[in-house]
Amino acid sequence: MVDYGDTSKVKKETFTVLDTLPCAITWFYNGTNHRIEYQDKLIPLMLKTNQYIAIVQAPYSKVYNKAYIINGNGEVIWDLKDILKGKRNIDKPLFYDVYYINDSLYFFVVVSNTDYRFEFNPYTGEVSDFIESR
Repeated sequence: MVDYGDTSKVKKETFTVLDTLPCAITWFYNGTNHRIEYQDKLIPLMLKTNQYIAIVQAPYSKVYNKAYIINGNGEVIWDLKDILKGKRNIDKPLFYDVYYINDSLYFFVVVSNTDYRFEFNPYTGEVSDFIESR
């Protein structure tokens, strides 16, 4: 289930991408309901194996932005910000999307005012080369 939060802008004729993003997601796993809520919005993606969920948190906030992979219990398996700092020496990535391209999981990120995408393996934590996106 997806919660879109404040819908007071419904009367407005145009929406930004941020307006259309959910502020909460819920799921049921092992007999328990789970919920992640964040007022600065979320971009969730159920991975193809249905074992994990990729989440971009606060996609347009330099302060609160994060990207991570969680398991069915809501535990963080991979923190992409930590991985990029450790493997790529990138301190301030700004994640803004996640989706599949040809069955590979890609995160989209801004680094030093340049847009990139990179493939991420949710089982090994491996990060591919950065590809500049235009």
